[in-house]
Amino acid sequence: MVYVYVRWTAHWILETQKFSNNNCGVVGKDRTRIVWQLGMAFMTLGLVAYAFRCLEKLRTSAWGLDDWAISLVVMILIPMCVVTIPRTFITGTLPQQHLGS
Repeated sequence: MVYVYVRWTAHWILETQKFSNNNCGVVGKDRTRIVWQLGMAFMTLGLVAYAFRCLEKLRTSAWGLDDWAISLVVMILIPMCVVTIPRTFITGTLPQQHLGS
């Protein structure tokens, strides 16, 4: 186990962890897929909830400012989710993080 000071930056902590793992023979795990899948699952759940809200608001003719604000956020959310598709799924290789170099 590696103990680091509170004042260290995230880069230094990751560099120390990589150095320790390499010297101890610890094999790292790629968790990119599960993190991306969870993000997409919750985005889908949010969009479904938004769709149900829109259907109900339009049915009752009670569209208000809060609905416009949520619609603006959803319009920003969808392109951001497309941008977050990991390069691993596109290229088939892991990106280099350049830690420890």
